[in-house]
Amino acid sequence: MPMKKQYPCILPQLIGKVLLVLLSLLMVACTSTSMPAHTTSTPQQKTPPTEPTAAPGSVAVYVSLVEFRISSSRTDFHAGIPYHFVITNRGHDIHEFMIMPDKPDGSPLPPDVQYKGMLMELEPIMPGTTWTTNYTFAPSAVGR
Repeated sequence: MPMKKQYPCILPQLIGKVLLVLLSLLMVACTSTSMPAHTTSTPQQKTPPTEPTAAPGSVAVYVSLVEFRISSSRTDFHAGIPYHFVITNRGHDIHEFMIMPDKPDGSPLPPDVQYKGMLMELEPIMPGTTWTTNYTFAPSAVGR
């Protein structure tokens, strides 16, 4: 009976190399160039609102924006009184300034309700810039 030569360690090596080639091809196929490249866009600086001067008889409100903090020279507002907001971004990130309604007791409304009833929004306020605007709270906004 003739003896067959056996190559027991060649078969696992061959299977390992074939798997390596298949995995490499799979990785190349998954990283196709047809996928959009990741880009980071920088918002364009909008021209600040065209109300650089305070409305006659308005009350000045100085607002400072920094990362995770807003400070305002005034936090109590009344309907029918004109306010002149001077909003400065003193942070390193782009910020926005919004006036949104809340519940009569001062607690926040759900975010979707706040955005639907937004009273004012200024964006993007680039780092180091100051925007000014005049705003008068309407009597219908009281308690919102």
